Amino acid sequence: MYGYTITVNGNNPSNDGDICYKNIVCSNRMIHKFEQDKMFAETENYIIMLDGVILNRSALMEKYHFLKDESQWLNTIIELYRENGEVFFNQLRGSFSGAFYDKAADKWIVFCDQIGSKFTYYTHIGDFFCCCEEMGYMYQLLRNNGIPYHLSIDNSYLLLTYGFMLDDRTLCEEIHKINPGCYITFQNGQLTEHRYYMLNNESDYSIREEEAIEIIDHYFRQAVIRQFEKDNEYGYLHLVALSGGLDCRMTTFVAHDCGYTQQLNMTFSQTDYWDQTLPMRMSNALKHEWIFKALDNGIWLYDVDDVTRTTGGNVLYYGTAHGNSLLKYLNFERLGLEHSGQIGDVIIGSFVNTHDKENKYTIGNGAYSTKYISRLKHLPLTLDVNKELGLIYYRGFNGANNGLQNIYNYTETLSPFLDIDFIEKVLTIPVELRQNHHIYKKWILENYPRAAEYEWETTGYKITEPTIHLFNREMIIKAVPHRISSYFLRKIGVKNESNNKKQMNPVGYYIASNKDLKSYLDSYFQFNDSIDNVELRKTIKEIQETGSAMDKIQAISLLAAIKLFFV
Repeated sequence: MYGYTITVNGNNPSNDGDICYKNIVCSNRMIHKFEQDKMFAETENYIIMLDGVILNRSALMEKYHFLKDESQWLNTIIELYRENGEVFFNQLRGSFSGAFYDKAADKWIVFCDQIGSKFTYYTHIGDFFCCCEEMGYMYQLLRNNGIPYHLSIDNSYLLLTYGFMLDDRTLCEEIHKINPGCYITFQNGQLTEHRYYMLNNESDYSIREEEAIEIIDHYFRQAVIRQFEKDNEYGYLHLVALSGGLDCRMTTFVAHDCGYTQQLNMTFSQTDYWDQTLPMRMSNALKHEWIFKALDNGIWLYDVDDVTRTTGGNVLYYGTAHGNSLLKYLNFERLGLEHSGQIGDVIIGSFVNTHDKENKYTIGNGAYSTKYISRLKHLPLTLDVNKELGLIYYRGFNGANNGLQNIYNYTETLSPFLDIDFIEKVLTIPVELRQNHHIYKKWILENYPRAAEYEWETTGYKITEPTIHLFNREMIIKAVPHRISSYFLRKIGVKNESNNKKQMNPVGYYIASNKDLKSYLDSYFQFNDSIDNVELRKTIKEIQETGSAMDKIQAISLLAAIKLFFV
């Protein structure tokens, strides 16, 4: 349970602590972490809710001469609104969502941050309006107010292909999500979505390699310091995710280099896989505390209902479940932000090899599975952008950010790679320098060579190993024989979905080796009979009979939502 809720013209009874004004009821469900950054307040002229962490809060308060009085954060927000109008929140930095009600104008402004890290959902039917940060709770709000709702067939196929939703879509026809960099206004019974922020990845070809490394390092260190100082402000211990990849590694190593050496590194992985052995070695060398949660036996896959109650079924559940299998056991009284390396390879690296203006993002790009993609070709897309930006917004912000939503039950989370000032600067670096992790590896080797002493989980080799270009990709020479054999096997239609447990997420192995787990997951397919749409029922039946392990997990993610919210 986290966030806030708003209902207008609803039947919700008010509780102690709620804000009630005319036909409005606002409830505070925010977790008790970083509470000086949050806001749930009513004044003579406004109702204001703000959830998350604001990294430039002190700077904004100083700007308006309120720094000496912590109680003046409310007045700072009001001054921002008076000075900047309904897009005042674009001045904020961090991970946040919120709502602002101007009583005189009878206007709601509901917003999320520039990358949409804290999802915000809403419904507008007739004169009824409600919004909430937690998708699972949105269903309860609709039920409480007698609002009928329906499973979206199109969006069910999004879950079965992408593993997440696109644009403002959810599994429910009547519920929508505010898009990253957007906000909605509700006034005079009319709801309108507006865009206030959009990334630009136009390359600056005057930037050379040396300058690119300087840009990355300056803005990354700035982002790290912003995040870790927020922990210090509240007296919290730094909780830092660490894996065998480069992204979490660089958050850990750069923070250490900046003086944040009192870290508790956190890892969840299959035992004896790179994602266990490498973090163990790195945290030991840095003299950090380290906590490890084994994912062996796939027991965490039983958490499908718990995860779905938060996500509402809008995302493939296993990606959230494996993190939750550790988080649910931690005591967060002393722990601060969860610092991650979220989508670092996407920002410093690139999804594409060219910025060809004609290379547009289209339906199917970035999907987990394309088997049923033809079922989605008719869907319109909100963004008309090049492929890289489309993948950043859809696969990165809409997809990967789903993995953050369950964390908000425990604490707030940030990644320096998602710092908006960092992203803006890095995307000006020509894609030719960013592709295949070229400038990423150069940055590490020149500025943080200690981080290069350990293998990279993606390749199994150190980034110091010599490489060649093959199949339009940069490959480590030692790995070429394996890559060539894998390439040709894929070309002749042989999929490499083994049940070998030596993988990052060996779902096939877990299901094949644990009969009780397989039986439990198979039980979800009984809810297929609750689907009215004949074609979707047939699709789920086909997945049950012939689908891969991951196909079945996608189907179970959908069926769990049907079980919890639509039956």
